[in-house]
Amino acid sequence: MKITENERKIALDSLDCALRAGASAAKVCLNKSVMSTYSVLDKEFDKLVHSADRSLYFHIFADGKYGNFSTNRFEPGELKGFLESSVETVRMLAADGARCLPAKELYYKGTSSGHEMEIDDPSFDDVPPERKKEIAMECAAAAPGTAISAETEFSEQADGLFIADTQGFTGLGYETTYAISSEITVKGKGNSRASGYFWSASPMLSGLKYEDCATKAYERATARLNPKKIKSGKYIMVVENYVASRLFAPIMAALNGMAIEQHNSFLTDSLGKRVFPEWLDVIDRPHVKGAPGSRLFDSEGVATKDCDIISRGTVGMYFINSYASRKLGMPQTVESASRPVIVPFDRTSGKGTGHGISSLDYILRQSGSGILVTGFNGGNSNPVTGAFSFGIEGFRFENGEILYPISEMLITGDILSLWAKSLFAGTDPLESLRWQVPTLAFEDVDFNG
Repeated sequence: MKITENERKIALDSLDCALRAGASAAKVCLNKSVMSTYSVLDKEFDKLVHSADRSLYFHIFADGKYGNFSTNRFEPGELKGFLESSVETVRMLAADGARCLPAKELYYKGTSSGHEMEIDDPSFDDVPPERKKEIAMECAAAAPGTAISAETEFSEQADGLFIADTQGFTGLGYETTYAISSEITVKGKGNSRASGYFWSASPMLSGLKYEDCATKAYERATARLNPKKIKSGKYIMVVENYVASRLFAPIMAALNGMAIEQHNSFLTDSLGKRVFPEWLDVIDRPHVKGAPGSRLFDSEGVATKDCDIISRGTVGMYFINSYASRKLGMPQTVESASRPVIVPFDRTSGKGTGHGISSLDYILRQSGSGILVTGFNGGNSNPVTGAFSFGIEGFRFENGEILYPISEMLITGDILSLWAKSLFAGTDPLESLRWQVPTLAFEDVDFNG
């Protein structure tokens, strides 16, 4: 699945058309994607779903005003009328002097084939549907026969993005994603039921680990049977790498320039200040070849680069797009982190940042006793204060050994206080995820039953 030369020409010609229609500036994003999903239910093939999409998304600037419009029509005649109507619509809007294209010096300056980051599988179009169905069936076949129900899904997706604007920027990028997932339900004592879910993903089909996906889902399901309730109190909390990003996401949201501009961030006025513990470092690494999230430029064409998001607890940057830059009077950066990485740390051994220990087992042993969180069930966090309340599921552990599953528990607190009590960040983030968040551990966390 590639964006053709003709499609790119249509996108570029549409910019000239917008200028002729009266726009002072314009940007177009050509998005093209294809996705297929193969589903298996109780080891029987269930369904195949296939979809394809192609669209043009325009950002139109005229008379100090701004609007955005999209269409899936690529015929030049239709686009001409569409853009003329779009410009007229923009002229009816209220003026907004903060809306304009980025400064040219921020753009990615090189040429792009779209393949530089090596996150698109060159064999995507060559794998026959029969083989994809086989992968789903092979994964499902590994589910033990004692399961009440077993659902397996294999999916593949290819995305292409071409960006161009009237200041001369052009950029092209491709990405593919393969994923396999399995959800198994098992029966315990009496009417007890439990479900387990496991998944794997990769930009390359050859990197997809699907053989034991159903087996691991079954193991997770059986481990959750017959949960117990425990007393409310303060416990050490270890958070599995599969779900740890839930506690990192509020930080990234609070660093967004639009959240700050709208007074919707608990990190307002924190730039250059130490508001996190000195052992916390978060870095952005956007140019790791073969890694999901890697990119040469953001959606505005701004060049990406390695940067320190949080350095020894000090906020090193906000993510500020062109609009937030003008509203806040602050320099523009990339609009968001590409591949943020939490640098490992281990407070219990005296090792500083960069000397984390890789395994969940090690962190459990070093933590002694507490609660291992393997899932979040609802809840929310307040973006202004950082206060949170999350439902959790997981296991009680003592002396580093998992004892039994727990249920009906909430964790409460606020994000800054929680991270101030962080004990560990491992070296085990999932390679298949854009956010590199490893196993985490915190002390004195409030659990409510």
